[in-house]
Amino acid sequence: MTLSGILSIFDQLPAYQQVNDTVRSNQHRDPLRLPTSGRAPILSRLFLDQTRPILLITGRVDAVAQWQQALETWLPDERVILRFTEPTPLPYERGPWSGRSRLDRLTVFTRLLAGQHPLIPAAATPPLIITSARALLQKTLPRSRFIAATRVLKPGQMFDLEKTLQTWQESGYEAVTVVEAPGQFSRRGGILDLYPANSSALPVRIELFGDEIDTIRYFDPATQRSLDGQIAPVTRVIVPPAREAMPAVAQGLGAYLEGETQTTGTTICPPGEDDISDLLSGQPSPHLEYYLPLMYSQPGTLLDYLPENALVVVDDWLDLLTAARELHNHADQLANEQASLPPDYPNPLFAWDDMAERLSSKQPLILGDSAEGDNAPVSELADHFQTGPRYGGQVRPLMAQLSNAQANKETTILVSRQAQRLAELWRQRKHRNDAHTCPPSTPPANCPACPTNRSPLSRAVWLRGSTWMCRGRVGSCSACSPTPKYLAGNGPNRANGLPRVRPRPKPRSPTSNPVITSSIWNMASASSRALWCAR
Repeated sequence: MTLSGILSIFDQLPAYQQVNDTVRSNQHRDPLRLPTSGRAPILSRLFLDQTRPILLITGRVDAVAQWQQALETWLPDERVILRFTEPTPLPYERGPWSGRSRLDRLTVFTRLLAGQHPLIPAAATPPLIITSARALLQKTLPRSRFIAATRVLKPGQMFDLEKTLQTWQESGYEAVTVVEAPGQFSRRGGILDLYPANSSALPVRIELFGDEIDTIRYFDPATQRSLDGQIAPVTRVIVPPAREAMPAVAQGLGAYLEGETQTTGTTICPPGEDDISDLLSGQPSPHLEYYLPLMYSQPGTLLDYLPENALVVVDDWLDLLTAARELHNHADQLANEQASLPPDYPNPLFAWDDMAERLSSKQPLILGDSAEGDNAPVSELADHFQTGPRYGGQVRPLMAQLSNAQANKETTILVSRQAQRLAELWRQRKHRNDAHTCPPSTPPANCPACPTNRSPLSRAVWLRGSTWMCRGRVGSCSACSPTPKYLAGNGPNRANGLPRVRPRPKPRSPTSNPVITSSIWNMASASSRALWCAR
């Protein structure tokens, strides 16, 4: 289900147009202070109006999944939403990163290179990236090294086989017999199977003709069969590094750690003693990312990969600040609990003060509260949002609210997983309201044919301006309507032999006006109804 079709309703708000113009002009942006429920649709509308990547930063890790689900609901299917995930282990913990975590992070880096790499053109649909404070503060591969290690392959291109295979291994690709997962490659004579480290990519089969790429075809990793005719022909294959901690850089680190071990006569840490041989081998190992803070003298951050025109959006600055401080405190606690660490092992997280300064230079758009908290003024756009009532699964209060909105001529859009059932209940309620409501209309004063003598126990009910009914007597005012309308009901004046209407109990009217005490009288004309009412 997608709700993208109703996002155009924001175009009618001058306050939204003002925010959109401010974002386009890269001017100073005041915090919007939107309610939580209004942030996802506003960001979705802004994303559709922009032609550049957007990075959304939230404080808590669990909020990333909530944001992703909400944006997938509000945006069209063709829009690209990516998650920049957090490392699997906590800071200072020696543990392997999951394959999904590594792959998602590398996919984001690769998508952001579009338009920045000389051989990768800008994407037609820029991505919207969601991340948390935990993922943002993690030190990573510098952008310059990532670009230098990224290769682009095309049919007809000259291809140095041995050099290319060595480059793939140095950037983290694993040589296997059968390619089944991202980050793997295999060689069978002049045929290469490669699965790029990109979650949106398919494995490719490269056939060489001498030192030239003859053909490139996608294949199914489950059946190992080519997908010719099922997918568009391959025009370009982007091969990014398969690991943020590249094995080629790890070899130098392994030599350094080996020298420190021999000099001091102590191991770098009890559980990591065997890691030195893995680092020296230049092969991918499960704990390679544990040494990521030691590999690069100037590590990179996600902000380095953003193009200059990218828009940075912060969910709530106070939540981000709180999450960053809690994360650093937890990291310091974990560092003190470690029995030993590699020599000169730095903090794997960037300092929050440095990151906050870099974020401020990007002029982020803050959807919620700023650092000033409640002291900041509320934006004009936020005034258009108000928190609705909570129904707790009760349908009657919801239907009453919808009836009030309809009476006030307000546009109401109801979104629910039980939409079909609620639509049925609404039709039933509307049918009962049409049948049970006694209009407060009165006979025309200048109509001589209208009855004037009524029983003190009942009164006439006027529908459509001309039809009346009083204690079983049904008639029509000829001066108001030239064509009499006949009624059929349970009273003495059943007309034209129409079927009898079965009486059924009626709910009490919400007002103190006449209470329905008798059955419905159906007009022979399907366009009108009348009721027998008593005070």
